[in-house]
Amino acid sequence: MHDVYNTRLGLAREVTGDWFEELEETVKALKQSSLEEVRLIEAEFTEGDCVIFTDQDMQEVLGVIYFQRRISE
Repeated sequence: MHDVYNTRLGLAREVTGDWFEELEETVKALKQSSLEEVRLIEAEFTEGDCVIFTDQDMQEVLGVIYFQRRISE
């Protein structure tokens, strides 16, 4: 999973110059983790969505990436 999100971070930096909140921190945590399997949980909130990266037993959270909702005018 580190390779996938590291690539996304690199593309976001090079193409848009911007990336989602906590993406960089999550990529670092994934790289440093010794976990072989990482669980990805998507959650929806009024303010926006997030993706949570955790171990299979949900005992250790590696990172959370936040996606803020865009308000239509």
